[in-house]
Amino acid sequence: MSEFLKYINLTFEIWGILFCVVAVIILFIGTKIEKKTRNHFLSLFLCLAADLCCNIGGLLTKGKADPTGQVLVRVSNFGEFFFSFMMSYLFTLYILHILGGKSNKRLTVWYIIAHALIAFSEFTVIATQFTGWLYTVDGNAMYHRGSFYWLSSVVAIGSLLSNIIVIMIHKNRLRKKEQTALVLYCVLMVSASVATAVAYGINWTLLGFILTAVIMLIIIICDQLDRYFEKERENSEMQSAIMLSQIRPHFLYNSLTSIAQLCEKNPSGAKEAIISFSAYLRGNMNSLTEKKPVPFIREFEHLGEYLKLEKIRFGDLLNIETDIETTDFSLPILSLQPLVENAVKHGVGKKENGGTVKISVRDFETYVEITVEDDGVGFNTDTVLDEKRHIGIYNVRERLKTLCGGSLAITSQIGKGTVCKITLPKGEKE
Repeated sequence: MSEFLKYINLTFEIWGILFCVVAVIILFIGTKIEKKTRNHFLSLFLCLAADLCCNIGGLLTKGKADPTGQVLVRVSNFGEFFFSFMMSYLFTLYILHILGGKSNKRLTVWYIIAHALIAFSEFTVIATQFTGWLYTVDGNAMYHRGSFYWLSSVVAIGSLLSNIIVIMIHKNRLRKKEQTALVLYCVLMVSASVATAVAYGINWTLLGFILTAVIMLIIIICDQLDRYFEKERENSEMQSAIMLSQIRPHFLYNSLTSIAQLCEKNPSGAKEAIISFSAYLRGNMNSLTEKKPVPFIREFEHLGEYLKLEKIRFGDLLNIETDIETTDFSLPILSLQPLVENAVKHGVGKKENGGTVKISVRDFETYVEITVEDDGVGFNTDTVLDEKRHIGIYNVRERLKTLCGGSLAITSQIGKGTVCKITLPKGEKE
């Protein structure tokens, strides 16, 4: 390699390392970037930086025949091949991730192909240290391609072709910006492969990786920000829907009627009921401005005001039981009340002799489980749990998923009752 080409390679590799450092900083401070996307790109840029360092080391130590130079040139060449194959693998994993990841069963065969290619390629790199398959380093610390060097090109092209095929098959699962990013990936990497074949001297493949990684990161960050603001808008609309769904005319009418009756029979009880009614309305109105999860104890206290009003209405027909192991966690505001309200209204409220609503909290090692259980009339979950008709349940499930990474499961048996389980993983959701 001429000195001119050597300095060209060194220049773009040094700039490549600087890009990697900037990218890693952006990924660490980018709070609106989805966690898995951040981890994929962090791995990719760290691997790219390692490959660039190895390339620089190889250029600087090439031809240095002293013992230290011999070791460094061998380590550098090993790292160049090892990290280059790893980058192809990481690109593939990211592509599969945005196409649905392991939850998309149709991608199973592509995961197998990716794992097989990386296992084979890294095996050849390790074996080369003893066999000289891909390359050799002579006594003058000079690099020479091995008799099976073409295997590295076959693996690289095979990985690229499999990525292009899976993108074409599943492109309908991609958003526009993701499609743009992957089209650029395909174009740049194909161009780099062609350039490598016809113009030896400059590491076109590595240059292609640098450009692809930087451009994809910019596009994906823009897409992630679009998703974030879209989700914020949806959450705002959802909060309004929550408030409207919780201020139910029939409940207000029944509560006011019960309070009116207490005014004649039990004035002091009526006073307490009015205070509970006021606290209930205030809690519902506060849900409009509350975007983050709230302490469980706050949600539980608001639920208590609602249950006081329902006890006035149902009397001995409504029995409330609680079993709380922990209160040291948070959950989306008004995510518990709709479940209890359904248990009262559609469960024990429709049972001739009334029944019991039990609220329990269990503290497990990695998650907290909240259960709302009633022994009411039950229902057929196949026909009743239509999220389009039951906006309250839909909102609860979506806010649990979005704000806490939680989930909601509902089971019911006709004549036996209903069980609603909220699962909240411990720790903050990214």
